[in-house]
Amino acid sequence: MRIWIAGVVLIGAPIFVLCLRELLTGTVSVSGDPWVGVIVFPAMILWGFLLPRLGYFLGSSDESALTALLETNLAAQVDPHTSSPT
Repeated sequence: MRIWIAGVVLIGAPIFVLCLRELLTGTVSVSGDPWVGVIVFPAMILWGFLLPRLGYFLGSSDESALTALLETNLAAQVDPHTSSPT
């Protein structure tokens, strides 16, 4: 998820700044609707933080079943001390 956030910041931040400047000053530096550049960047950052928490919330009731499935199919052993969400 850190790669996602870094990519969004590296690509989206300049677009966000240009679109915000266009809305505030009226200069035309971006083709298209500048509101898209202003809204999409924060939405993608927010989604990057909320998606892992949403997945953890939705899967928390099935944690034992998912652990058993992974141990069976991957022949893996789960360390109980490291079973926190990342």
